[in-house]
Amino acid sequence: MKRIFAAMAALCLMASGVTHADTLSKIKSSKKIAIAIDLGAAPFGSYDNDMREVGSDVDTAKLIAGGLGVDLQIVPVTSTNRIPFLLTGKVDAVISQFGITDERKKVVAYSLPYASVPVILAGPPDAAIKEWADLAGKSVVVTRGTNNDLDVTRNAPAGTNIVRYDDDATSMTAIISGQYDLFATSPALINTINTKNPALKLDRKFVIRDLPFGVGLRKQDTDLKESIDGIIRTNLSDGKLSAIYQTWHKETLPESVLAAKQP
Repeated sequence: MKRIFAAMAALCLMASGVTHADTLSKIKSSKKIAIAIDLGAAPFGSYDNDMREVGSDVDTAKLIAGGLGVDLQIVPVTSTNRIPFLLTGKVDAVISQFGITDERKKVVAYSLPYASVPVILAGPPDAAIKEWADLAGKSVVVTRGTNNDLDVTRNAPAGTNIVRYDDDATSMTAIISGQYDLFATSPALINTINTKNPALKLDRKFVIRDLPFGVGLRKQDTDLKESIDGIIRTNLSDGKLSAIYQTWHKETLPESVLAAKQP
């Protein structure tokens, strides 16, 4: 994981040397904002039966575009390429279950949080796992480049086999198919797995941490950040972001997000 963030830092330095037009002005003039979303991670982002993009991140992106008065262009990404897409100008912003962390703040900027989820270690009901030490000698699935990957890499004891996949869809397939049975992820993805294979009955073993989500932005795009922060405040106040969270996650938006403060 240290190598990943070192690579991101190097990419950030290269990107900082490139002259970019003011992003907010470009968005306004083109009447379009390109937003990176992982569409393989229901209920955050996926396709419905008619191949339309749906999910909580999709609905949040629509609110942001609507608040800016422009059309939304969704650019599908994975956890490993969303930051490179942002830093190289392929997208204007990232709304892709993009957890706010000190490591990422070294290379990108964040909006105010629009949501927050717990990161959990989940497994079968009979798995006797209550803490990190219990993972010794066991295999744990993570999605490469995510905070879950970072947390497990940092905290798992010697002898833990960390199995990495490049996107959430592949990680979930490995669990659903029975290749592995321990997964560090969000409750929403565990619910999706249990829906697809009810026999698994995966449950929460312990909470790794609570993780706020923000819109990822390039550090130089301060005007865009200011505009998006204002849109988030408005949609927290009028309840629209709370409604999105309740619809897709079946839970109440945490008070830490409703406070509308920058972590």
